[in-house]
Amino acid sequence: MWRDEEFSVGVASLDEQHKGLFSAFMNLGQSIENVYDDKALGVMLNLLFIQMEGYVKTHLRYEELLLEKWSFPELEAHKQKHDLLENELAAYKKCLDAAEDEQKKAIAQQISLFMERWLINHIQGDDRAYGPHLRKMGVV
Repeated sequence: MWRDEEFSVGVASLDEQHKGLFSAFMNLGQSIENVYDDKALGVMLNLLFIQMEGYVKTHLRYEELLLEKWSFPELEAHKQKHDLLENELAAYKKCLDAAEDEQKKAIAQQISLFMERWLINHIQGDDRAYGPHLRKMGVV
């Protein structure tokens, strides 16, 4: 669950995107609990994954462009963490694609848990580190 005092970076556009990411991955975990047909679940998961992967990539590029525009000194290290996430998501997608329908629910639960943890750690650590820099530059 999103709490401004724990997760806000102090830049409205990024906070809104982060809230959207939180919501998407929380909804993934909840959505898969309500589907009992393995075939339908497989189709739904593929569509959800494509949507979420696109949203994640769009957010990461936006964040990186903003940090580049405002000369964030740790941009390259930040980009590397984003690249690692994208590699993890690609690996999960391969697992999901190769899995039998009855295995997909467990993989989706792993993805949901991984992303929730990654988002919490990344936002509270890495992303909150750029907040003061952007605010100092007048970005709010």
